[in-house]
Amino acid sequence: MDIGGTAMLISVSELFKLENSEKKISESVDLSGVSFSPLPVSFRTPVSVEGKLKNAGGVITLEAEAKGEYETVCDRCGCAIKESIRFDIRENYVRNALKAEECDEDTVVLKGQEIDLTKTVGEFAFSAMPTKHLCCESCKGLCLKCGKNLNEGACGCKDDEWDPRFEALRGLFD
Repeated sequence: MDIGGTAMLISVSELFKLENSEKKISESVDLSGVSFSPLPVSFRTPVSVEGKLKNAGGVITLEAEAKGEYETVCDRCGCAIKESIRFDIRENYVRNALKAEECDEDTVVLKGQEIDLTKTVGEFAFSAMPTKHLCCESCKGLCLKCGKNLNEGACGCKDDEWDPRFEALRGLFD
């Protein structure tokens, strides 16, 4: 995943100063510049993020819910489709590596006093995406011989044609 485009930075300097302090967030995060390679996914509209940042013992925790829509292609027929996504975000941030050793292995060490919300939301969105996208459950896909979209009708290829590369396997399951 490549985080291109403009980063949305949220300052946490005030949170680090006050133990047990909280900051509510309600943001629209632009993921249009994020590459979700190898997935053919693009976010044309911002992802809505609602939640809070909390300082507990010098660890800033982001807890939020995100939702949005993205465009991709059907894995069977290649047609363009739109999908909705909703996911939870929970990420811990610290100012130095020593503090990170006290936390879990997923704790992020900040380089400054800001959290890159675009990067965090992009990573959680990528993890929340399904591994298979279908235009519909009954998608017939493409003809393996001629490539016609079988959802649009039959292609005319004969079902009894046999790929000569598999001739040795012809009688195996009879």
